[in-house]
Amino acid sequence: MPMILILYFVLSSFFLLFPNVLEIVVACRNRAKTSSFFYYFIAQNVVSLISYFFYNLLWRLTLYPEYNGFFILMDKGIGRWIHAPLLYLGVVHEFILAFIAIDRVFVVVHDIHHKMNWKRLFYVSILMSFGFAFLVTWQTFFRDVAFFALKHNNTTVIVSALVDGGPEIKLAVNMSAALMTNTVISLGCYAAAYIYWKRKWTNSISANHELKFVWLALFSFISTLPLTIHQLIFTYTSFAGIRWAEEPLIFMFQLLPWLVDLKYFAVVYIVVGMSKSFRNECIKTVKDGFRYIVPTTLSTSINNNVNVTPIIVTQRLTPSQPTTETTANQ
Repeated sequence: MPMILILYFVLSSFFLLFPNVLEIVVACRNRAKTSSFFYYFIAQNVVSLISYFFYNLLWRLTLYPEYNGFFILMDKGIGRWIHAPLLYLGVVHEFILAFIAIDRVFVVVHDIHHKMNWKRLFYVSILMSFGFAFLVTWQTFFRDVAFFALKHNNTTVIVSALVDGGPEIKLAVNMSAALMTNTVISLGCYAAAYIYWKRKWTNSISANHELKFVWLALFSFISTLPLTIHQLIFTYTSFAGIRWAEEPLIFMFQLLPWLVDLKYFAVVYIVVGMSKSFRNECIKTVKDGFRYIVPTTLSTSINNNVNVTPIIVTQRLTPSQPTTETTANQ
């Protein structure tokens, strides 16, 4: 069984992490001609990569009996530093999704203003995402977490619990407000973008280029909804005082790692599948060995001793009629 787990993690790391890193490299290589969507995409993927380590520890390894003793004997302070970063980064990811939706409706409604201001707004929104997420989850960094076994028939799942609070379902309350707020903001922005697109959208090359990223952002947001619904169900039952039976509770915990995979990594395959140009750039990057290629310009060509034929433009004005002669110095 341990060898099967090792093989599983190797394969999952390849199919989840490699495309993620590849798309970050591609977006960085083409940042000069990149839409603001890919700047947010890079930030979102970096958060996803860091979260991958924490949620595998907390929500995937805890499903396997071979690691029961490891978690049950874990120090409560160490458990906190696994649980708190995962919750924090999850909320950061939600805020980034909300700002992506705001950016997309901004580019649809005010394309010109967006081109002039989007870089500054991007950095501000990323700082706000990390700041707001800390305001939502700061208490979890100061609360110890212990682990206990949840058993039913032959199934055992390790569940985390706050030392000075309730079990895991209580912890979902901390992020329910952020989940609801960001979901409402995102849905509202995409609805507004769709309505404006139907009524006033200009059929230009740049406009259609940005519109494609609106659909990419929308589908990436939809991929996060199953985990959001899962967390909100826990929150509702906690407030309502509904006590879960062991079998459905174990099933809900078994769903977590797959819903997290869908949330963090579905966007990678959505972007590759829907954007042919980006897919070609990914293939080109792999063939180039992930090297960063500096775009060739006239100045770089001269510095690299490339033979360039200069163009000399001279003007000869006469009292009767101005003319322009263009000669090439071979």
